[in-house]
Amino acid sequence: MIGALAPNSNAIPVPQIPSAARVSESPEDQRQPNDGRNIAETSRTTGAPFRLSGPNALIALQAKENDRQDGDAKRIGELTEEEQAQVQALKERDREVRAHEAAHAAAGAGLAGSPSFTFEVGPDGQRYAVAGEVSIDTSAVDGDPDATIRKLQQVVRAALAPAEPSGQDRAVAAQAQAQMNQARAEAATERREEQQAGANSETDAGEKISGQILSLVA
Repeated sequence: MIGALAPNSNAIPVPQIPSAARVSESPEDQRQPNDGRNIAETSRTTGAPFRLSGPNALIALQAKENDRQDGDAKRIGELTEEEQAQVQALKERDREVRAHEAAHAAAGAGLAGSPSFTFEVGPDGQRYAVAGEVSIDTSAVDGDPDATIRKLQQVVRAALAPAEPSGQDRAVAAQAQAQMNQARAEAATERREEQQAGANSETDAGEKISGQILSLVA
């Protein structure tokens, strides 16, 4: 994120660059104010370090960004039509991959890791994401089948979150669904055991009470 810099009254003055270091300078240039663009250009020529603050810093940064964009446009203009088509395809693939992995990460929040990408360098020298991966925790919650079921339901949602899930995404969802079925079976078994234990406790209590009553009647 780039934030605007407020004017700074404690600005460090910029040292004057020796005139011998300048490539050329017309009288008109000498009359122009020493703005951020001139400072940035002079510094690149001499290689001398410099510090800016306040409005000059913003102007210099903008000048640098404009130069970069001009250079990018120049490189794009030098590409053949086939290379330009390759760059366009790579840009589209990059957007698709990043959106795909972002959907996994958002739906799997708390279980999913950060996306990792595989990059390819295009004819323009830029790197583009052509494949991606998000790891996700599918382990069972020890001793709590119901919690395991809830966790795996989120895994399934995360795996199928992208608009077009891949074969691997569907395989992960299928695996999580199988684990869910197993957890449901374990939860059902636990509930039956709890119910049986409760019924046995009631029977034991009833027998003790009956024994006491019979004893009193006798």
